[in-house]
Amino acid sequence: MGDIFRTYVKQLPVIALCFSLFSGIVTLLPLHTQLDDLATHQAQQLSLTLANQLAKAVRDPLIHRDNLSLQVELDDLVTVDGVLRTAVYDINQRLIAQARRSRESSDGAYEQRSPVNIENATVGYVTVALEPEFMSDSFSRPVWLLTGIWLACTLLLVFIAYRLGNTLSSRLGQLIAQLPGDSDGRDELATLEHRMEPLLAIPEQKSPSMRKQPAALLGIACRNLPRLEALLNREHFETLMGHFDRLIDRTLQLYGGQRLHGDHYNIYLEFLGSDQEDDQTMNAAYCASALLRVAAETLGSEGISVELAAAVSPAIRQRSGSTLLDELDQGQHLKSLRELLDKAANGEILLNRDSCQHPSVAEFELAPLTEGNSLCRLVQLGEDNENLLTRQIALLKHH
Repeated sequence: MGDIFRTYVKQLPVIALCFSLFSGIVTLLPLHTQLDDLATHQAQQLSLTLANQLAKAVRDPLIHRDNLSLQVELDDLVTVDGVLRTAVYDINQRLIAQARRSRESSDGAYEQRSPVNIENATVGYVTVALEPEFMSDSFSRPVWLLTGIWLACTLLLVFIAYRLGNTLSSRLGQLIAQLPGDSDGRDELATLEHRMEPLLAIPEQKSPSMRKQPAALLGIACRNLPRLEALLNREHFETLMGHFDRLIDRTLQLYGGQRLHGDHYNIYLEFLGSDQEDDQTMNAAYCASALLRVAAETLGSEGISVELAAAVSPAIRQRSGSTLLDELDQGQHLKSLRELLDKAANGEILLNRDSCQHPSVAEFELAPLTEGNSLCRLVQLGEDNENLLTRQIALLKHH
């Protein structure tokens, strides 16, 4: 899982960061350039306009060499926001008067010169210099605002990519852990190859030889479910049946059985034996005891009393080259199990003759159903087995 973790948890945030950086550069850089050009143009236009107005205002004082009036005009203009320096020159470019903000010492970034004309003659010049940051400050605020929004979006995108990568790596790690072999050494390509292999492989032909496998069938009859279905609200009834199904699934996980297709409110479970162990009948009896007790307590807590009966019957799972024949063989065993299940009373676990004589149930306390009958019912599992069943039931309740 280490390679997968590095692949997704590190690469996805890097990809998200690169995408965000590229998007930010493509968006913010042209915007900053455009706004900077616009600020420069506006500052130049403003300084030129002020210079033209100043040239008209100082024309008469300049003709009469009224330096005091010239200084007053310059001092009035330098009080305008953004104006850094103003000056008046004669026709020979000699300085006559000037005004400057006392706290400013640098030259203006935007300085414009305008001639002072009388009819067709030029008698002097005026200059107006604006502060360097006068226009750029107002135009830079949108850029900083968008930059802050972009940074917030970048952090959010990287965080989402990290969480997504972490989720994907964890999910893939769980899937790979379930595959056979060394899962730590697999990468995404090996995982894909492993999943594609069954699809690309040539299907194997079933062997025509017969193979028999010992099995035990467990039937659970739910006697009063039709009446409960008619009495209860449909939604409530479906909720209860959902709880019952989950209880059956947890019990099968504990005892190693599998659920078959049921009918007529009957539940059929199958337990397979192996070459090493022949305990399928015992597992079926344990499962029946656990289900009858836990179901009564679980559904009883909902105010519902379910009448359950169970039956255990051995079977030989005979596998052939035909699925149809296998299903036919299973149907015959289920038919025998239904007939046995009909004879079981509520709360009773019934075993047929072969089940009663199975070696794995030798420690169980069994009683004949009737005198001279080959059927028997499970009375008790035995002291040690009852203690084991009690611990297993506790595990099922807290699962």
